[in-house]
Amino acid sequence: CDVLHVGWSDRSVGGVYHSAWYQTFSTSTRKWIGAPVRIAAANASLKQSVQVRDITVTPLDTVAIAYGIGATGGLGMGAYECAIRVRKKGQSSFSAQYAMRSGGLSWSREASIVTSGEVIHCAFKNQKGDGGIAYRSFDTTTLKWQQASQVMVGPNNNGTRGIDGINAGNKALISK
Repeated sequence: CDVLHVGWSDRSVGGVYHSAWYQTFSTSTRKWIGAPVRIAAANASLKQSVQVRDITVTPLDTVAIAYGIGATGGLGMGAYECAIRVRKKGQSSFSAQYAMRSGGLSWSREASIVTSGEVIHCAFKNQKGDGGIAYRSFDTTTLKWQQASQVMVGPNNNGTRGIDGINAGNKALISK
């Protein structure tokens, strides 16, 4: 693999308060490929923030990038929400935003994503049920979530906060 897919957050480019960016980098030439692509931009006047959380690439070269919104919400999401955008091979732009949580009084913060085939698997901190870590998967071929709602990890799919008195914390990681 001589091409890396890189996502980052930037607070100063163009005077935008925390934007999420994407660009490819060639390890053989040690040069950036093309121009940076802005994935999301927060509203500085509302003190919003956007942070890149994770990036992954499917076997068919679909790029998925996860990003999160800070405490004040924004981009059509509430406080501490995460979403993904995907770009299929050969396309010049990324898809619409797909929020990880499915509504209600919960949030989807600190997301981690990984691919298995053309499916993006997501893990994130959530407040549903007893709270803790939640899971949801996204099919990049249909551009649809495979579950109607996030699935809580833990006893009876009701979260992990109460397991042995441990709070699940703010970061979820996923791998295969």
